[in-house]
Amino acid sequence: MRRLLALDLDGTLLRSDGTLGCRTRAALGQAQRLDWVVFPVTARPTRTVLPLAQQEGWPEAACCNGAVVVAIDGTVLTSTPLERPSVTAFMGAARAQLPGIAFAAEWGTHLRAEPRYAALRHGAQAPRSEAPAPFRLVPDGPAPLKIMVRHPRWSGPELSERLGPLTPPLGLSVTCSATGFAELTDGRASKVRATQEACRRHGIDQHSVVAFGDMPADADLLQWAGHGVAVGNAHPHVLGVADEVTATNDEEGVAQVIERLMWSEGPHQAGGAQR
Repeated sequence: MRRLLALDLDGTLLRSDGTLGCRTRAALGQAQRLDWVVFPVTARPTRTVLPLAQQEGWPEAACCNGAVVVAIDGTVLTSTPLERPSVTAFMGAARAQLPGIAFAAEWGTHLRAEPRYAALRHGAQAPRSEAPAPFRLVPDGPAPLKIMVRHPRWSGPELSERLGPLTPPLGLSVTCSATGFAELTDGRASKVRATQEACRRHGIDQHSVVAFGDMPADADLLQWAGHGVAVGNAHPHVLGVADEVTATNDEEGVAQVIERLMWSEGPHQAGGAQR
């Protein structure tokens, strides 16, 4: 069976130090020799994903939680940027609801952050006297792909829950891929949609997708895929919706599942690929 492996990166495929383990690299290489599609689906921006994809020979990757999909040569296959009026309305409502909130915007090629966001990101508390620096999008520039949100009191999952009711009327979606911040994308962009489009490009059906993840941003993808796998260090919600729980990212749990699937579906092929 030809498969598509939909792979979250941080906390899932990559170890806690941000590296790809030797066992994982070998398993993915084996899978590619069997014509399986390795498809990273990550919250990371393109500028940090492309070097890894090029190094490993992954044909394409979904970045910014599916807001942009790029080929290995940097060609943009699909892009769903945010709409400025919706972002402006959301920021106003969020500031009113959660004083002290801070924002950053991600374009894939670069990031802009409010001073308060930068302070919270680096573990420093912004001065109490500092007024929230209004975040303005350049009127004639490209719209960002993603907005990141931090708060001195609330974690990423907590912020996602508190801000969730503000987003549907604006056509936005809020989730989190890390404990420290929440993320906002256009409601039409998602890891599921990006993976569906990749399946169409490669002629692979939903039941042949194996998806791996660790955070709430991965939950819908794990539920949609033919087989959803949570790593052992995953958020409780993700553990609850997965079809299978493997070892942690530091124990290279993704590799363990891929090895088993290759062996069970064609031991003579997998064995040959190892040589």
